[in-house]
Amino acid sequence: KTSTSAAAAAAAATPTPTPVPVRQAAAGRKYTIQVWHPWGGTTVTKVFHIADEFEKTHPDIGVKMVYSANNLSTSQKFFAAVAGGVPPEVIYVDGPEVAGWAYHGVLRKLDPYYATSKLGVNNFWTPVWNEIHYNGNIWAMAWSADPNFGFFWNKDVFKEVGLDPEKPPTTMQELDDYNAKITKITNGKVERIGIIPWGVYGNANSMVTWGWVYGGHFYDDQKKQFIANNEQNIAALDWMVSYAKKFNITNISGFSSGFGQLGLDGGFIQGKVAMQPFGPWELPNFKKYGKGFNYGVTYIPAGPSPAKPHQSWVGGWCMGLPTGSKDPDQGWEWLSWIGADPTGTEVAMSAVNDFSGSKTTPYLKKQAANPELAPFVKILEATLHQRPVTPVTDYFMGSLDRHVGAALYGKATASEALAAVDKESTAQLQQALSGK
Repeated sequence: KTSTSAAAAAAAATPTPTPVPVRQAAAGRKYTIQVWHPWGGTTVTKVFHIADEFEKTHPDIGVKMVYSANNLSTSQKFFAAVAGGVPPEVIYVDGPEVAGWAYHGVLRKLDPYYATSKLGVNNFWTPVWNEIHYNGNIWAMAWSADPNFGFFWNKDVFKEVGLDPEKPPTTMQELDDYNAKITKITNGKVERIGIIPWGVYGNANSMVTWGWVYGGHFYDDQKKQFIANNEQNIAALDWMVSYAKKFNITNISGFSSGFGQLGLDGGFIQGKVAMQPFGPWELPNFKKYGKGFNYGVTYIPAGPSPAKPHQSWVGGWCMGLPTGSKDPDQGWEWLSWIGADPTGTEVAMSAVNDFSGSKTTPYLKKQAANPELAPFVKILEATLHQRPVTPVTDYFMGSLDRHVGAALYGKATASEALAAVDKESTAQLQQALSGK
């Protein structure tokens, strides 16, 4: 147990986090909307730029932007604001949280706004459209649509080991074959590896990614049951576990700890990891820190037959109108401008270097003409999946994280791990739906 004096010394030595600035609304506006957002660092200045442009095109509305921690486990401030009758006009909500927030009654139904604006399924990517629905109603507007994921390969490493640098693996069998040629182990120490299967942004995201690649599925909406424990997902997790066993997951953890602050980005740039799924948001790091190295981006390899290729999925942030907000109509102006307007979608997504949930935005053509982004446009056009749309998707992803980790470390078989996920998550869902 840490002593009081040691704890005090540690606290004193810990730097105080830099507070995220508040953007004040333009003066003299008829309406002022509060927009609560989850970004700090350099991103917040980009978000403020979007508000500047919004105010230019909406002379009656001023935008006050306030930071509010908001992720799969941190939303207490927002829920308290709704309960207290003082919510903002706009709240950012992580995509898998939309159904849960709708279930808990903290978001307004947006069906009338969509109808008035003549927006519907043909305006949005199908997985995005699915994710903003729950129980027959629409509850959010997409802020972004992450094409999960691009498959990156290091052309320099390919050339070094005798692989064609212009031909990435197109199947999982080829991926394994390429990994065998690339991986270098000396005296039991990993010096280079082809791919780290569980490195796709954590165990849970890795599992859904490879599960869909193998043709798996995770949820039965008709029966309201999680069904992760199926033949295809078991095969996908067995494949992940095979790498953990063959190369010793503890050794790989030690190996990856040497990648530096950039983490897996750094390992890829340094040529220590030659193949890895990444999102387009990593491109600035590769450009800034990876000068002189060559890489390509394509679809994730296809799973074994009968799995079909291009099994990508959509992630990303959404925006909602909180229950009880003072000026919901003006809040909708923000949502619809950023999420569906030709000008607004370009302003917003060019600022944050991301893709819109709108598939009809003219900005998509500009992104398709950009050599760096063009592969992601193709991936986004092929997207088929989104995480399960349920009130307990955050719990499900947490359960996946825990039990996939247990399988990777040899504490459970793939089937045992996925069965535990189904049992826990379905029980949690049934409890939520029963109102207990």
